[in-house]
Amino acid sequence: MVLSQVASIYDPLGLACPFVLTAKLLLRSFCKTDGGNGGWDEPIADAMRQKWIEFFNGVFQLESIQFPRCIKPEAAYKNPVLVVFSDGSSVAYGACAYIRWQIGPETYEANLIIAKNRIAPTKQLSIPRLELCGAVIASRIREKIVKEMDFNFIRIIHVVDSTIVRAQIQRESYGFGTFVATRIAEIQSKTEPSDWWWVQGEQNPTDLTTRANSSWPHY
Repeated sequence: MVLSQVASIYDPLGLACPFVLTAKLLLRSFCKTDGGNGGWDEPIADAMRQKWIEFFNGVFQLESIQFPRCIKPEAAYKNPVLVVFSDGSSVAYGACAYIRWQIGPETYEANLIIAKNRIAPTKQLSIPRLELCGAVIASRIREKIVKEMDFNFIRIIHVVDSTIVRAQIQRESYGFGTFVATRIAEIQSKTEPSDWWWVQGEQNPTDLTTRANSSWPHY
């Protein structure tokens, strides 16, 4: 019952991924507990059941969420800029992409077009490594958008709130251990080091995709 309800959330663009992350983490937590060792039809423990009730009550909030289907504003008069944010936390890592249009002399409009996250592996990794994994997702999202969308982007910008990740991307991949070097090499094959910018953590909207939230966040 629980699995079927979670699977029923259809979100191919990841626009609800901050919310769905809660379900993924609850499923992992359930599998780690004694209750997770029972059969598929075994009742859920009371404490875990209450958490699921709170989550499914929040599902009804999804019905009120709206995103504009038109990516390009009517007033846009220049080619857009693609901005891809990425981040990582102790429980998840991910990325989200916005297209920014100029609609006036000094006026801009940005629209969220896709977001993606993954829960952190059970083997504990450092936060910088998880943030690096988020940057890999960002580079893949960028590649997909450029391939699939018929826009001539003036510029493509990647934004992170980790000075460590940004510094790693500026260096050659062979100077790192295997884990980092493999991911840096992939990032550098899809992006230029100069594309990567830094912002403070509170200005990074991807933070919302890496932390469980059973109520709807606005990003």
